[in-house]
Amino acid sequence: MDRIFQDKINDLKKQNLYRDQNVINERLSRQKELINFSSNDYLGLAECSISEILNINATDYSVNNLTELMQIPFGSSGSRLTTGTHLEHKELEDCISNWKACEDTIIFSSGYLANLGALSALIDKEDVIFIDELAHSCMWDALRINNARKYIFAHNDAQELRRLIQKYRNQYTNSFIITESIFSMDGDLAPLDDLKSIADEYSSFLYIDEAHSTGIYGATGAGLISEYKEKNPEQNFSNLIQMGTLSKAIGLEGGYISGSSSLIDFLRNKARTYVYSTASSPFLMKIAQHNIQKIIHENDLRQKLFSNIKYLDSLLSNLKTKNEIDIEHKFHWTNFGSPIFTIQFQEIDKCLTVSNKLLEKGFICTSIRPPTVKIARLRICVSSKHSHDQILSFYTALSIALAA
Repeated sequence: MDRIFQDKINDLKKQNLYRDQNVINERLSRQKELINFSSNDYLGLAECSISEILNINATDYSVNNLTELMQIPFGSSGSRLTTGTHLEHKELEDCISNWKACEDTIIFSSGYLANLGALSALIDKEDVIFIDELAHSCMWDALRINNARKYIFAHNDAQELRRLIQKYRNQYTNSFIITESIFSMDGDLAPLDDLKSIADEYSSFLYIDEAHSTGIYGATGAGLISEYKEKNPEQNFSNLIQMGTLSKAIGLEGGYISGSSSLIDFLRNKARTYVYSTASSPFLMKIAQHNIQKIIHENDLRQKLFSNIKYLDSLLSNLKTKNEIDIEHKFHWTNFGSPIFTIQFQEIDKCLTVSNKLLEKGFICTSIRPPTVKIARLRICVSSKHSHDQILSFYTALSIALAA
């Protein structure tokens, strides 16, 4: 019987789609000697150790003293609706609500569980969904759970969305437009102006995954939606549902949904990934508060990040002038001003080869392959922790690997 799975593994290997956990483990064992250009840790906060957090000083915003922090338990002991809720959970939910300018927030054990639990609970079979074709896989998994009708619009194509919603909206009870503010595999930004206008016009909820923009955009780093709200204070945002993560820029683990108090109260009762999951660590919830306050008050982290984004963008622009690299046939690189750069390859083999050559030179730059994406690519992520010298060294190694 076991041969069934071995045959499937062999088939993946033939297609260059096999992920070797041993190779990943070996890379992680060398992580201290490697420079990471694939991490979602955009502000470098995930690299902080407990000893750094325990170094309480005048710049700390959430921990009054060391004794208080040392008394917070690591484990929650149960689900949030039984014995798992601690003061730190409620404090963090209030912190995020204030940060996101929402009435209430609910915390999940991961961003994946937040999307899965929220969407599967909110959407009934009498409702309709309009979803961007490149929305994250956990959103698609949530939609598989319920039987609601869904219509897929081309990536960031507001005109197609309008045509679909105009044609089908009135046939259903509630309508949900689902997308990401920054797309995880391409790094491009959703057209929030158009999406909000369409949602308002057709009485639809606008559900936006802010995982890759939270901590980066807006006056306090609250995300791309926060930046949009700052520019449009006169608008009503009662139809807006925000999903976010405590990983990525915040540097920890967990996810959340922010919105109206009635929405969040409903999710506390009906989101199965919340009701039936052990609550997140209270200790991590306290550290998350600390990291959010650090993002709010220390704008230099975001300034350094955008400086690094511009620097790598300027270096990659030089590739277009190098005659020895055939841009049209070998690869295509993109950046939309976010920390995520992509270099797309027509051939999976070439993508893997470049990734391995970069690893030999001391850089982690993981290849992303189907079915995660349609076109194989290097997903390059810039962090505020990168120095310009490191970025230049990475670019030099990359340009050599691409030209080989």
